[in-house]
Amino acid sequence: MKFTHFGPSTLLLSRVSLGAAFVAILATGALAAPLYRAGVSHDGSDVNSCSGLSGGTSSSPVTATTACDGKGSGTAIASAFPGHVGAQADAVDLANGNFATSASAFETGDVVLTGDDLSAPPGTTHLSLNLDFNGGLGATHDGGAEVRFEVTLFGNLIGTALIQDSGGVITCNSTVGGITACGPSFGGPIISQALLVPLNAPIQLALLLEVSAGGGGINESGNANYLSSLDLPVGRDVFNLADGVNANSADFNIVDNRFTPPSAAVPEPSTWSLLGIAFAAVGILASRQRRSDNKRQRGVATARRMTA
Repeated sequence: MKFTHFGPSTLLLSRVSLGAAFVAILATGALAAPLYRAGVSHDGSDVNSCSGLSGGTSSSPVTATTACDGKGSGTAIASAFPGHVGAQADAVDLANGNFATSASAFETGDVVLTGDDLSAPPGTTHLSLNLDFNGGLGATHDGGAEVRFEVTLFGNLIGTALIQDSGGVITCNSTVGGITACGPSFGGPIISQALLVPLNAPIQLALLLEVSAGGGGINESGNANYLSSLDLPVGRDVFNLADGVNANSADFNIVDNRFTPPSAAVPEPSTWSLLGIAFAAVGILASRQRRSDNKRQRGVATARRMTA
């Protein structure tokens, strides 16, 4: 999907888009739960200069990574496991062209609501979903970055947000409660729109998160860090429910409307730190190498003029 404009020089970025494909599957009701998806992509670089884990779709938690050192330097990371989708992208243009990276994470599973809601039609209940959303964007004058998420429950879109940084100018569009201020960083709880759903039957919950970043000129850059981002809340109710209604989900580790993170599936902070340091080193080395090459070329040209 090409849509993003980074800065005055206009960079069109091909994003990793999981939304359309999975919305079509969700509509059929044929998607087996749980399902996790993580993917990364890059644009404007020789693919041979990029390496990492491709990710993919699985019934087990997945992670995808990539690091590039070609026309541009950048990284992209995505992860998905019960109750969490996260993604990070950063990119620096090294060749005065357009270079970008993007990452997407997706998760879906079943939730069962039990009990009786006397305030709703028989066999149904009204609810809304609580989530934690944390991260930040940054961009130079001709750089840009963005984050987008979608939350779907019982085939209905109950929450979405798009936050963009184009050359340092931030714009926000959201249908969830909690995102009250538009800025380069956000951290805190959000709440979805309310929805009427059936009781005593599995209903499907899906979380989708996408990030992208890029530069549209030499040394122009962008970054979007939402790796520890869209999560079910810990220590408080997952759903806002009517009296007499409870929520449970083996797919999302929800017991009595409380979420317990799967500690074995969560990467240690030190792991992500080391990975980020390694990816950053790729960009630094590439930038230094390019500057060194440019100096040597200028030196040769000067020597030739002096001996001419």
